[in-house]
Amino acid sequence: MMTGFLMRGNGASCYATEYGPDFKKPPVRAIFRIGCEDRSARTHEAAFALVEIMIVVAIISLLASIAIPSFMQARRESQLNVCLNNLRTYQHALEQYAFPNKQYPDDINDLVTQNYLAKLYQCPAGGAYTWSVSSGNHQYHLICDGQHTPSINHVCIHEDQVPTAK
Repeated sequence: MMTGFLMRGNGASCYATEYGPDFKKPPVRAIFRIGCEDRSARTHEAAFALVEIMIVVAIISLLASIAIPSFMQARRESQLNVCLNNLRTYQHALEQYAFPNKQYPDDINDLVTQNYLAKLYQCPAGGAYTWSVSSGNHQYHLICDGQHTPSINHVCIHEDQVPTAK
């Protein structure tokens, strides 16, 4: 009995079908071979379609639009906390200054020159610290005018009080 093989390829793999002796009978069996690929078809299938790339970009954009506002809010809150901690540091230095001197300094730079502070602190939100002393140097007011959040644009501290944000 004589048989023949007919090779066919679909681009991804090739297969051979074993036919009977006259090639008119139905196939006896199909023999599959992996690795018989058409190179031009493979490069076309390995490429991404424009629609697939657009879907990936849309998903990344959606995730970014959700995450970025949360990160910005956390950043503003941390800047406010740093500013409040700076004011607490100033408050402790002012109290240390006032104990032996019986009054608060006329200038905030006196805290650095007399070694009560290592340096003057800067507001992380870009605000400037404004110092004022009243009532014979027995009351002070330290203000930061930075825009810490959309609703808080004034952070201050008074003697013997905790820092407030308004």
